[in-house]
Amino acid sequence: LPGGDRRKGVSPKVISSVIPPPCTARLLIQLAGTTAYIAVGAGTGPMELAARLREEAARSDQRRVLVLAGAPERTRTRASDALAAAAIPPGETTYVGPGEGFRHETLGYSEADRLLGTSRTAVVYDCHGRCEPNTLGKLVGTVAAGGLLVVLVPPLSEWPARRDGFDRSLAVPP
Repeated sequence: LPGGDRRKGVSPKVISSVIPPPCTARLLIQLAGTTAYIAVGAGTGPMELAARLREEAARSDQRRVLVLAGAPERTRTRASDALAAAAIPPGETTYVGPGEGFRHETLGYSEADRLLGTSRTAVVYDCHGRCEPNTLGKLVGTVAAGGLLVVLVPPLSEWPARRDGFDRSLAVPP
């Protein structure tokens, strides 16, 4: 990330071939208050990275963030594979996003509040349809120490220019 994160004790690590300005990933790091790993393109695959992150999170008794960028169906498939590689049982994972088909507990965007007061080993937040900072902040708090927050995002080169349901709700007519 340009300039890195200057907060004491936070050392963001980004594994990526593309980080767009203005860095949307900075929001993820600031909200998570932890290390964020972004896996896109060539290099370490999400399965190996997820397993490594889970081990690191367990050793440090902290949570980790894994961001998977790409097309919606591809990132959902990769997230499921990454969670399996990290040995996180489906019963300890919640997916928050559009539609069905994810083999874990699934909540729609408007149902994310149901997780408040709970603790999950992994939470998958699908930002393809909308990405709300408040929802992301709530979900981070539900990930247990040693767990993973997996954030699914559009291709990083497209995300900054992309409008979604959330920012449309902020727009004021001229």
